[in-house]
This record gives sequence, structure tokens and C-alpha cells, in this order.
Amino acid sequence: MRILILCLMLSVFFFSCKESGQKIRDEVPALEWIEGKWEQITDSVQLYEVWEKSNDSLYEGRGIILDNGDTIFCESIIVKREGGDIFYIPTVPTPLGKEITRFRLVSKIDGKHYIFENSEHDWPQRIIYEIPAFDSVTAVVEGMVDSKMIRETIRYSREKP
Repeated sequence: MRILILCLMLSVFFFSCKESGQKIRDEVPALEWIEGKWEQITDSVQLYEVWEKSNDSLYEGRGIILDNGDTIFCESIIVKREGGDIFYIPTVPTPLGKEITRFRLVSKIDGKHYIFENSEHDWPQRIIYEIPAFDSVTAVVEGMVDSKMIRETIRYSREKP
């Protein structure tokens, strides 16, 4: 009888760990929609994000802004799983080296709305990706500056091959 109870307890433990681990493994692959080249082009300014999946727990990207063909902003970005959390980590060059900031995934709604947050960062404190359709992504960066909400919205289209 004790052996039967022990087997049942181990089975419950094994299956509940497996289910929890599966959820974590599924979070990063759920970002597969981001792979590829995204662009927003206006009269003189071009914004690009280029993403590729490096492995099951890491996506690597670059964000670039061109103004009349000159690069005015460039960042490298990784999205990776660490333990039970997913982080969006941009690295931006600065005059003194580089600035690395970590934003933790705090909300994922229907696989079409992702909110990354770092309330300690000066600006932005939130980075939001919304996927209205397969060929479009809206990126929102927002946060408080001097007690005022500043929000920038970029509407990307998937670059056509």
C-alpha cells in the first residue's frame, strides 16, 4: 500500500513539474512571429527591426533608424528566457561605452500583445509589441519623464521579399 501511495505522489509531482516546465518552454518560441525584417518608412526617415531566432530560448535583433540615409540610432536587442522569466534586453551605444537595460515580460495576451517592463529605468519603462496581423507589428515605448507620460508608437510592416 505504501508503494502505491508513493508511486501516486511521484506521478503527481512529475506531471505537475512537466506542465509548469512546458509553459516556460513555450513562452519564447511563441515569439516566432517577430522573426524577419520589419520597416516603417516615411519621407526621409526609415525605421527597421531585424530579428532571428538563435535557439529555443534566444532571439537576437537590431533596431536601426536612418534619416536621409544616415544612421541616427542603432541598438542590438535580445529576447531570452532566464529561469522562469522572459527578458527583452536592448544594448545602446553611448559616448562612454554601452547601456544595457533589462525589461521583464509582465504580460502576454492571446499571443498578440506583449508587455515588457522595467519601472526603474529612466525612459522608457515599458516596451509593448502588438501584432494586429501577420504582416504588421506595432511597437510602443512609453514611460514617465518629469511626471509626464511620453509615448512613441511605431507601426512596422513586414518587409516583402
